[in-house]
Amino acid sequence: MKDLEKLTNEKVHTILSDTKQPMGNGKDSIYMKVTRTGEFKFNLENTQLKTKVPLRVDVVVVKKIGKGMVQLFKKNPISFKIVVHLNSAIGLYHDVRLKTKTKLVYITWVEEPSTKIIGIPINLKKLAEKQLMEHAPNLVKMVDRVIKDHVHIKGSIEKIWNDLQKSKAINKEMKGFYFKVQPHDLAVYVDKSKQDSL
Repeated sequence: MKDLEKLTNEKVHTILSDTKQPMGNGKDSIYMKVTRTGEFKFNLENTQLKTKVPLRVDVVVVKKIGKGMVQLFKKNPISFKIVVHLNSAIGLYHDVRLKTKTKLVYITWVEEPSTKIIGIPINLKKLAEKQLMEHAPNLVKMVDRVIKDHVHIKGSIEKIWNDLQKSKAINKEMKGFYFKVQPHDLAVYVDKSKQDSL
């Protein structure tokens, strides 16, 4: 898992997204910039790959007033910190590449998004959660794509597959008697005895 962590942290950009999304009222919108503030942390549990990603989110609200648009908090965006928790089911593609199917499980709030408008405190947690859940597929795709494109296990598996099929003597006394394994399927499992290995 340490190798996979290192690879993912090298391949995934620090800025994960910087997009504009419409708000529910159909008039206003929100700019949301999602930045990775630390490393991806992986842990294997049963047949699941569990991932934690620390993020900072900066928000600018674009408010429609009359015929014009006003950007609220442009100079000082609303900022908050979260940790995103992902789960990935692990399998194999037909061409013996590692396959993961990742989903966002929950968000841990380190700092909640709050601000004041005309002196009135406003908590934007629900709005931020909604926007984050809409952005979740992008983060999930990044994790799955990095593993699919950059984790290469075919060479190791081919060696094991070929070694298994070599004829082996039953024992030294019984000359001319051999046994041979004929593998017919592949599967991925978690080996907790070797520091979270596959």
